[in-house]
Amino acid sequence: MRSKNTSAEGASDFDMSFVVPHDAAPELFEARILCISNGHGEDTIAVAILKELEKEARDNGVSLQVTALPLVGMGGAYAENDITLLAPRKKMPSGGFINTDRSQLLRDLRAGLLPLLRQQWEAVIDWTQEADSMPNSKHAVLAVGDVVPLAFAAAASSKSLAP
Repeated sequence: MRSKNTSAEGASDFDMSFVVPHDAAPELFEARILCISNGHGEDTIAVAILKELEKEARDNGVSLQVTALPLVGMGGAYAENDITLLAPRKKMPSGGFINTDRSQLLRDLRAGLLPLLRQQWEAVIDWTQEADSMPNSKHAVLAVGDVVPLAFAAAASSKSLAP
């Protein structure tokens, strides 16, 4: 299912075939998207993308469930737009800027960065396994940011997630 969406910012194409098989009735399917991002700016960009995807899904009669996992910060941009947040989240001392100062990394490690990343990883695995088990449902993972959300998304897209 391919449709054209024109917004105030200009025209864009979204391919909704990842959601609905070409030979199926859209109303029989639920689409789920997990958006993984890593920073305030990335969260804001992700919200803009998700709004367009939600509009496109609505225009095509597809039920779309959106969940977000902000790897850095509390996900304020998502919360302001009523997007479901996947826990856990924690504000770190560095605010996500650990690559600019090693002392920031040490502060984040002391504040629980590694256990937080493990919990977030497990939350992604749980979300993926739940999505895989739902009949008449398709899911996708959207990564917004650098290599960290991309690695989480790649793992979530892999069938080798199960422990």
